[in-house]
Amino acid sequence: MVGGTTYEESRSVALQNATNSGIRFILGGTAVLNSKRFLMDLEEAQRISRSGSHMV
Repeated sequence: MVGGTTYEESRSVALQNATNSGIRFILGGTAVLNSKRFLMDLEEAQRISRSGSHMV
């Protein structure tokens, strides 16, 4: 996944993998987000939205 993943998502994947259901999940992302990083990203998205600039 392009974008961040959270510690909570990582924990959920680990718990699911621990059930030994025969299916293994792998979680990936470009960053691990904590609450501070998440809020910073929201502020940046708002700033970009207000300026009219759009990233592709």
